[in-house]
Amino acid sequence: MKMSTFSGDQIAQVNNPDPFAVPAWRSPVYHTPVWVIALIQAWRLLYGLIRFACRHPLLDLAAFLIGGSWWLLGWPGPLALAAVLIIALASWCRVWPRSFTRFVVRRVLGKWRRWHYQRHWAAVMTIGRLAPVYQARVLLPVLGRVSSTPFTDLVQVGIVSGQAAADFANRAENLAR
Repeated sequence: MKMSTFSGDQIAQVNNPDPFAVPAWRSPVYHTPVWVIALIQAWRLLYGLIRFACRHPLLDLAAFLIGGSWWLLGWPGPLALAAVLIIALASWCRVWPRSFTRFVVRRVLGKWRRWHYQRHWAAVMTIGRLAPVYQARVLLPVLGRVSSTPFTDLVQVGIVSGQAAADFANRAENLAR
């Protein structure tokens, strides 16, 4: 009967010539094969693409239309698609101006105004004393949705804990500038 050269106490000291050395216990290292890593990364990519497609259907439709028109017709395809879109928007504006203003103009104007407010938000909140300092950190109120009407902009703000809406109401005249 052949005995193993390693006993239970020596397994941690395989290459150590000193019998009185402190054991060097190491966790085992498993080398994952490259094909397993590639398979997992491919699965994550596929999952991410499907999730993105489900969350952004209009963006997917636009990309599909542009790519499909390019594939079918070459460079005139996306150009023709843009011309059709411009003609459709111009017709909508001419035939139903109220609905065009409500669904297109106000939304685009609101997005543009939000971008404009976002650029100056931190400075305006700090100068207007609406950004309190807590533990040496400036806490900014969160800029919410911006909707525009022909005369005013309605800005929704997520206030900091401990702040009152009256603080904004008291400084509304300064914020309007």
